[in-house]
Amino acid sequence: MIQRGLMSTTPQVTANFFPESAFRYLDHDAIVCVDVLTTTTTLVTAVAEGWRVVLGGTAKASILKASNPITVGDAAEEGTVKKWPPRQWPGRPRSTPELARFDCPDSPVAVLARGDRDRPLQLASGVGLDLISNAYTGPSVYIASLRNMTATAAHVARAHRRVAVLGACTAGVLLCEDQIAVSRIAASLCEHGFEPGESGVSELIRRWSTAEISLGRLGASAEQLRRHGRQADVDFAFTHVDDLDLICRVEQGEIVSVERAAAVPRRIAGARPASVRASARTRATAASSIRRLR
Repeated sequence: MIQRGLMSTTPQVTANFFPESAFRYLDHDAIVCVDVLTTTTTLVTAVAEGWRVVLGGTAKASILKASNPITVGDAAEEGTVKKWPPRQWPGRPRSTPELARFDCPDSPVAVLARGDRDRPLQLASGVGLDLISNAYTGPSVYIASLRNMTATAAHVARAHRRVAVLGACTAGVLLCEDQIAVSRIAASLCEHGFEPGESGVSELIRRWSTAEISLGRLGASAEQLRRHGRQADVDFAFTHVDDLDLICRVEQGEIVSVERAAAVPRRIAGARPASVRASARTRATAASSIRRLR
């Protein structure tokens, strides 16, 4: 297990895994949340496409209920009793159990194929949501995937001094794709002058930061997606690597790009910043692959 080290005046980065690990780092300047397959890949892709993205269970989600949001969730939880994150969101009243129903799978390919961008997206389930909700009360929470590792690390290095990079993983299993993304972000922060803040971080960086991205195709999450006919999401995640200069941050229950958060408090419906607009190739891939998700 990764252990805390001594306090230092040098900027420090630590890394850990599983949603419950977030509670240990709420005193850090920033927490970076990673769930490559597929929550954070879906969220980063949605923000890049100009969607308004809301976290389910927050006060903001309650406010936007009248806007007919598109609920996004883990298909494996469809029809089960809705499991809200283990810690109640600030400002959210307790509610009675209800069955989970989703309009869209937690899938970047499915999101790209949708045309109703006037409706906000609401992340409603999944281990990635658990991680983000546990980190929610931290000072600054960022969302990263393979698509925006370098951009996220560069921004966090400029803005913060104590950073925790956390991978969601799932069911108590360390997932190779999350270990790769987490270790690459941590390694990039070390290149920016940070030092490992806990024992075990240096070993994680040494072992995983240079691993081939494609190794994630052999992991448990990729296999589970294939069993559910979602090879297109596996292909998307591992062929879109550092292709976005985009920093995604949680702001009052929404996930927004840092530049948009500074420029305008609320996204104008349908707006798509050119700097993060998806390529024609990405759109074509999504259109040709969506049939596999139906």
